[in-house]
Amino acid sequence: IFLKYKINNIIIQKLHRFMIWSYVKDKILNKFILGYGFFSSKHMASEKLKTEVGTNYQLIPLHTHNSILQIWLELGIVGLFLFFLIIKIIFYKIFNFNQYSQKISSFAIASSLMIFLISQSSYGIWQSWWISIIFINIILYNFIFHNFKTNKD
Repeated sequence: IFLKYKINNIIIQKLHRFMIWSYVKDKILNKFILGYGFFSSKHMASEKLKTEVGTNYQLIPLHTHNSILQIWLELGIVGLFLFFLIIKIIFYKIFNFNQYSQKISSFAIASSLMIFLISQSSYGIWQSWWISIIFINIILYNFIFHNFKTNKD
């Protein structure tokens, strides 16, 4: 019975995410270019969807559970462009470092990819602890890259 409950709970959670993302997509289309502004998804949380069985689901519970959708919703296509520009710069630096150490570059790519994938289904992009993890990762690899290049040269 416990396993059946857990599986049912996981399915409901995933369906709720799809509902959130569908709702967010519709909202994005309304303000495609500039979005609704920082932290606006938090204020959209008051809208609810009532299901046939009487369950009330928040259409956006605090955030979108997807960083790309949250950035697009709140900052529009302009903010999304800047987000991808930052990601491009980070990956450019990692790939550029590959000439010094392929192992360290591989770890940096894996860390970045994990952060990106987790942020596509879990956390709000503006949560301070999540931003801290991302910046700690960037600072750590920057430090490693700098020390490795200095010792190599």
